[in-house]
Amino acid sequence: MVVQQVVKIEYSLLQWINRGRAGDVFVEVEFLPGKDWQPFPFTPGTGQLTEKAARSEAGVSYKTEVKCNVTMDNPSMLSGFSTLEHADVVIRVMYNSGEWKVIGIPGNPVKTSAELEVAKSGLFKVSFQCDSIYRTRFLKA
Repeated sequence: MVVQQVVKIEYSLLQWINRGRAGDVFVEVEFLPGKDWQPFPFTPGTGQLTEKAARSEAGVSYKTEVKCNVTMDNPSMLSGFSTLEHADVVIRVMYNSGEWKVIGIPGNPVKTSAELEVAKSGLFKVSFQCDSIYRTRFLKA
């Protein structure tokens, strides 16, 4: 048995998505013409995906978080963080098995935050979070 690891992270601004169709396990994403997933460069080996279920009177909800580290600090990265922190986004992560999972949907987009720690480690700690009534779904090819 191979241990699942996050090897790629890609994002899309919600405004680039024409339509998304979600089932219980799979999701399909249809983009507007000329739009597609964009790679998010992160330090290899630092990608993590966690999903926690919580029960309340309203039912079950899930808190999903994708974390990674970025060792680049330059104007391009800073501009990218600013865009993602102020936009509604959808994230997809690829496991080392080649399968993709999608985090965020219209109505429940992902929120992005980045914390710079130059004195300690010289890197950004990036977090993509989504609270939803749905678990993360696999991307249907």
